[in-house]
Amino acid sequence: MQEIRRSRRKRALLLSGVLVILFVAALGVVSRLESLAVQGIVVENETSVPTGKIEALVRGELRGAYGILVAKQTTLLYPKRSIRVALAAAFPEIGSVGFTVRPGRVLALAVTSRERHALWCGETDDGANESSGACFFLDTEGLVFAPETANGTSTSTMRFRYYGALTDAPHGTSTPLGARFLARTALAELEELRTLLTRDLSLEPVALSVVGRDALVRLASGTELYFSRSEPFEAALENLATLIASRSGTSTEERIRALDGLEYVDVRFGNRLYYR
Repeated sequence: MQEIRRSRRKRALLLSGVLVILFVAALGVVSRLESLAVQGIVVENETSVPTGKIEALVRGELRGAYGILVAKQTTLLYPKRSIRVALAAAFPEIGSVGFTVRPGRVLALAVTSRERHALWCGETDDGANESSGACFFLDTEGLVFAPETANGTSTSTMRFRYYGALTDAPHGTSTPLGARFLARTALAELEELRTLLTRDLSLEPVALSVVGRDALVRLASGTELYFSRSEPFEAALENLATLIASRSGTSTEERIRALDGLEYVDVRFGNRLYYR
């Protein structure tokens, strides 16, 4: 009885294998039909990347086959994932890609550029990159995706700058494009800190440096504020507000200038506050 069961199991497995082979072979034949092949590629919307470059890259991804049988250049199974990965690697400024097959077997790409959210200007705030224009745009995900300057001319009105080491800089390249400065949540926390300093304390932050678990905020006056990223910012901001109140009157102008003349204010140590 066991021998009969084994024999039936082997026949079932063999039959399954034959059916899979026949299915793949049939799919390979269908995928190579001219009537199903992609005949054209278009980019539906304008982006910072020339459409010709996008179309050329997509044509390259459509060449060849999955394995040796199933052609990629078919409207049934064109490689969406590999196209997205290739576009992201070649053009970091591209944020998303949508696909539609139009009449006439034209593959249409809806390409969306990343949003310019902030600037990253190098690992240290020494003014070198800022003065030379070597800053790069960050999106909300913390990804470095495009240079701020084009042909030596600034393409942005952004003034606030971030500094700090990249978390996953590309190996073997001299460009930070495609690298990540901070994770989305970490960048959002720093953006919130910047907003609170401006809105609630009437200060004018112009740059923020990430040094390990610390955040160093530089004000327009030159004063530096030291925060710990390991603790919520609320308590530190309350202590800073107390210092500002002790050095100024009630007017907005007085509060703006309350920290002028100080080299730094360190609010990293709980209720203890140090300044010089």
